[in-house]
Amino acid sequence: RVMVWALLVLLSFIYVFSVVILQAVDYHLQDGQSPSSEDVAALRHYWGSLPKTIFTLFKTITGGLDWEIIVLSLAEVHWMMVLVFIFFVS
Repeated sequence: RVMVWALLVLLSFIYVFSVVILQAVDYHLQDGQSPSSEDVAALRHYWGSLPKTIFTLFKTITGGLDWEIIVLSLAEVHWMMVLVFIFFVS
């Protein structure tokens, strides 16, 4: 019973951070600035939709994905997204 509540809190936490990060990435991609095609490809790969964003965050906290790759892609969006990601992981 306690495990179910802990899992529910974890999933809620992941969902909230996913929405925040996805909003920032979407705004960055639709902004007038032209990021390089490599940056756009990385952003769309990891943060292209809500399910992709949730899966990316899940992989980072379970050890399935290296944090440096994620931080580098988020640094292209805004330095604040790097802090949001670090807060999420910690």
